Formats: sequence, structure tokens, C-alpha cells
Amino acid sequence: MGNLNAPTMAGLAYILSFIPTIGFFIPIVLFFVEKNRFAKFHAAQAAIINVGAALLFIVFGVLGGIFAGISAASNAANGPGLLFTLDFSCLFPLVGLAFLALLIWGAIVGFQGKYTKLPVVGNLAERFNGGPITPGMPNLP
Repeated sequence: MGNLNAPTMAGLAYILSFIPTIGFFIPIVLFFVEKNRFAKFHAAQAAIINVGAALLFIVFGVLGGIFAGISAASNAANGPGLLFTLDFSCLFPLVGLAFLALLIWGAIVGFQGKYTKLPVVGNLAERFNGGPITPGMPNLP
């Protein structure tokens, strides 16, 4: 894309995810626009991380709200609803840190020009990209 080389595009796919509001969509757009398979693979990984984070945060928000409502409706200060509410309140930032770590790790290996499959999302990104990139392919950096 433009005058940027593949490792730069790969790293930017992760870094641009941090832009508020539109950052979520940038890796998705890069995946469909980019022609280089290396950069496209990293854009796919970044997109999957962003979509996975959004889905998990929605699920945690809904479940946390349900359990908070149960706790409030039962007027129990220490009932099971409160326990589940606290669990979701603690899990929310931990999951956020895990996704942040994946984005930072992906940006580092992307800028270095390494084809690294991140845990959980790497195999799915590879399938979206049409299979693994092997040495000797013309689209490696």
C-alpha cells in the first residue's frame, strides 16, 4: 500500500488499532486492501484480536449487568449475584490487558518482519489469508 514496505504495514495494522473509534476498522480495511500476503496476515491477526475483544467485552458487560441485577433484586449484600458481579468486574480489565499484550506483541513482530502466529488467533488468521506463508514466496519481506 503506497510506498510502505510489508513489515511497516504489518506493524501499523496493530498500532493503528489504538486510534479511538476508527481504530477497530483499520485492520479490517487493511486486510481487504493489502496485496502483500505478509502484511495481510498481520492485518488479519489484528482484525481478529479487535473483533474478539469487542465480542468478549459485550458478553462480559451483558453478563455482569445480569448478575448485578440479580444481586440488586435479591437485596443480598453478599449473595451469589454479588460474587459473579465482582468476578466480571475483575475479569474485564484482565482480558483487556491480554488483548493489549497481543496487539503489542503483534506490532513488535510485524515491524521486525517476522511471520509469527499469535496464540489463539494465528491459525484463524492463516486460514483467512489462504494458508501459511512459506520461505521463498514472493510476498515475504
